[in-house]
Amino acid sequence: MDFINRNNVFALEGDLVEIGTFLRDSAYKLSKYIEKRASNKKLYVVDIFNPGFDVTRNLFGLRIADIYFKYLKTLEQEAIFKGITKSCKNIAFLKDDSKKIIIPS
Repeated sequence: MDFINRNNVFALEGDLVEIGTFLRDSAYKLSKYIEKRASNKKLYVVDIFNPGFDVTRNLFGLRIADIYFKYLKTLEQEAIFKGITKSCKNIAFLKDDSKKIIIPS
């Protein structure tokens, strides 16, 4: 939010994009922040919601996918995200690989 304020992002044309939302409430917080300050902006949220997709390894040699599975157990990422953001009217959810997605103009 500090970056948005410091750089006067709401004065610019266009919408905002969050790539890789995972489970947390960052999209929710950003959506509500946008609602308060720039009601005409949309927040595009891009995520593939496939915990097995990221097989890169972290600094400790652990696969990111394995960390996700350990943390999530049987939880459904997409359902958690949709539950957290159900009251957000300005979110457009795009379920796909961020390297392949085309953001609507």
